[in-house]
Amino acid sequence: MMATKIKILHLVSGDLWGGAEAQAATLLSQLKRVEDMEVTAIVLNRGRLATELAAMGVRIDILEESKIGPFRLLYKVWRTLRKNKIDILHSHRYKENIIGSIAAKLSGIPVILRTVHGLNEHFAGLKRSKMVFYESLEYVISLFLVDRLIAVSLDIGRLLTRRYNSRKIEVIHNSIDLSRIKALKNPTVTRQELSIKEDAIVIGSAGRLVKVKGLDLLLQASALIKKSIPNLKVLIAGEGPEKQSLQSLAGSIGLDNDIIFAGHRDDVYDLIQAMNVFVLPSYSEGIPLAMLEAMALGIPVVATEVGGIPEVITDGINGYLIRSRKPELVAAKCLLLLNNIDLRNRLTHNAKEKIKNAFSVDVQVSKISRLYRCLIADSR
Repeated sequence: MMATKIKILHLVSGDLWGGAEAQAATLLSQLKRVEDMEVTAIVLNRGRLATELAAMGVRIDILEESKIGPFRLLYKVWRTLRKNKIDILHSHRYKENIIGSIAAKLSGIPVILRTVHGLNEHFAGLKRSKMVFYESLEYVISLFLVDRLIAVSLDIGRLLTRRYNSRKIEVIHNSIDLSRIKALKNPTVTRQELSIKEDAIVIGSAGRLVKVKGLDLLLQASALIKKSIPNLKVLIAGEGPEKQSLQSLAGSIGLDNDIIFAGHRDDVYDLIQAMNVFVLPSYSEGIPLAMLEAMALGIPVVATEVGGIPEVITDGINGYLIRSRKPELVAAKCLLLLNNIDLRNRLTHNAKEKIKNAFSVDVQVSKISRLYRCLIADSR
């Protein structure tokens, strides 16, 4: 006779397509295949995440937060948890953690988890005051209601350990599904579609255009690289509030004819594959998925030594780390890679091996499944 399955519900906002949403989609697509688990999700907004989960065959409820307000949302989450007799609630951002943890406790859910995907963005003025309130509320809820906080990097784990009992913290790295990380077009075709000449050298990045990604450093370094490589092109995939300021900076440093803001793209793997070097100049990070994807695609990476990035990249072995936010340092590492094909091949080979052995979704699912089983056993 088959044992009763563990019922797990993931609560995700889905109001944008960022690292948390991409990670939730990757994780749920594989967790649904684990024999002793039944995985469902509540998504708080219609959008790409809801569409992707439905296409993967994950059973989802969409509760549109903008239409029902926080108190009715809390009631609907509570009712869904009760109706489906959920064993584990797993949330992915601070808002879902607040709503979900309260609803789960009221529903008598035995296990509550929250994945901390990264540090909260910094705001000014009224937004900052609101974030201070939400962060304080989430701290209290996490302290008293949440059974386990999953950090996606050792760096985040250390920060959380200073605030909570270390026994509450579990480090399980972000991962990618290697079977899905594939470019569908030849890089030459992608470049042609972007009006990039065949002999051009392309460096770039992918992700949300927000201050924390530090893309101004990429542009400043590109202006220096262009002095040695006149046929340089800069390719940036993604949307965000910093787009206008980045466009202005590009114009002021002479890159306005050499930079392509590709916007939001569903073919981002094709764009990354069309790059000669991928640059991630962030101010802070957890384990950035775009970096893992670039490494899996065989594109050499230059990244700032922040957050969880050094847990993935070993400087000079499978990529390059920048320890100071100086454009000339970024430019020097990019030029080193662009001028040495043997070096590029060695670093990209090592990078692919690192991703396969430590950051594939199979590794992550094994660790999270084990954690789920242990927490359920302890709750009985």
